[in-house]
Amino acid sequence: MSLKKILLWLAFLGGEAIIVSSFMIWRGATQDNMLALNIAVTSIVYALLFYEILTPWVNESGSTIGSTGIRWAVTLSYSVLAIAAMVVCNLWTETSFTMLLIIECALLLLLLLGITGTMSAAEKVTEVASRERANRQGLSNMKRAMAALKERTYDCAALPGAYKERIAAVEENLRYVSPSDSDEAAELEDRFVETASEMMIAIGGDYELNHDKVEKCMQKLERLYSQRKTIYSN
Repeated sequence: MSLKKILLWLAFLGGEAIIVSSFMIWRGATQDNMLALNIAVTSIVYALLFYEILTPWVNESGSTIGSTGIRWAVTLSYSVLAIAAMVVCNLWTETSFTMLLIIECALLLLLLLGITGTMSAAEKVTEVASRERANRQGLSNMKRAMAALKERTYDCAALPGAYKERIAAVEENLRYVSPSDSDEAAELEDRFVETASEMMIAIGGDYELNHDKVEKCMQKLERLYSQRKTIYSN
């Protein structure tokens, strides 16, 4: 166990000790069962807030957790209601232990339901983020392929300037292509990257011998780009 975790556990246990000691010192005429319930409720609230404060607001990939707001709303709602019920029933009304126990159990049940909803929201956010990254991966591959192809043209002095302009135009226009989760878009993206690789090989050889191959690849790149830009996510 790391030093950080040890210190956190010591801090948590220290806070719990303060809570228990405070209730024991100022218990007054509180009955044992009611005292135990008060300590249990306060400890639950303390543990929740301790966890929320120390839990990072970003996930392992560094992106913001979209369910953080919901999680805090659930935690604060339960904490306020649980403490309010405990204070009212102990100080302002003559509520029996059984009634307070029922109230606190009902609030605890609502907390569990809220936590379940929060977990579902977090899973949904993660799923959407993963899908968005997957949708953009194909476009990123297309852009990288065109950047590499453009860089290769600088090494081919025999390549006419018209090809360099057409390659630069396709690379620039890729900025305006929208991500898509369709199979057709993924297929076009793969074919585009494959064609760009073929053109790089053709340019890297003898241009005079590969002129037809270069022109064929260039036309195919432009055609694939035109087809891909018309596809959007559903």
